[in-house]
Amino acid sequence: MRNRGDPALYFFSVDVDNTAIGEAIGRATRLPVYTARMSLEDDGDRIEFSSERRRSATGDPARFVASYRPAGETFTPRTGSLACWLLERRRFYAPSGRGVVAAEIAHGPWPLRPADATIRENTMFAANELPTPSDDPVVHYCGRLPIWGSIPRRLPDA
Repeated sequence: MRNRGDPALYFFSVDVDNTAIGEAIGRATRLPVYTARMSLEDDGDRIEFSSERRRSATGDPARFVASYRPAGETFTPRTGSLACWLLERRRFYAPSGRGVVAAEIAHGPWPLRPADATIRENTMFAANELPTPSDDPVVHYCGRLPIWGSIPRRLPDA
């Protein structure tokens, strides 16, 4: 997404597995945060992840169930590549009431690896009242990466 020419991530929703943490994040960042029941299992070869949001914009639960694993050597995305474009957003936008908030994001380079993923269920698009993409997903793997962010601010109306 772009706002006045500035590229950024746009969060339609963020799911967390702890109600108190979700409420704190929502108040501090003004992001649309939902509580979800999540599980993550790593057997050393594949990571199994599932998330079920207890409520959504449509009132229905939102589910995402997938398994994934790294499938190659670590690489740095080339400047101008899709991977670089997807990962090098240094700002995020999120809905806030009838407006939009923005915050700055800082992190080191992403140590990416190619990945294999199997998505078994995904109702997140419908739960956010968005069309479901028909293309295959773009998948990369990254271990832990520390990220810092500024306090979100409300953007003036355009």
